Amino acid sequence: MLTKALKKVGNSQAIFLDKTLLGLIGAHEDTVFKVSVEGSKIVLEPMTQKEFKEEAMNVAKRVMKIHAPTLKKLAK
Repeated sequence: MLTKALKKVGNSQAIFLDKTLLGLIGAHEDTVFKVSVEGSKIVLEPMTQKEFKEEAMNVAKRVMKIHAPTLKKLAK
């Protein structure tokens, strides 16, 4: 088991993960993670490019649906 401490970064807290640890799960500095909470655990899972693109499209669709009237006015 490995332990990591929270560090203050600006007004936030961070845990720094070294390259060796990230390499064990195939992650790198540009990897986007899914974050979930299971009981008292914070779970980080690297997203695949496909998952990331699907999530981005879902967000874009929601924004377009919510703001359709504004987007139509801007298109004129």
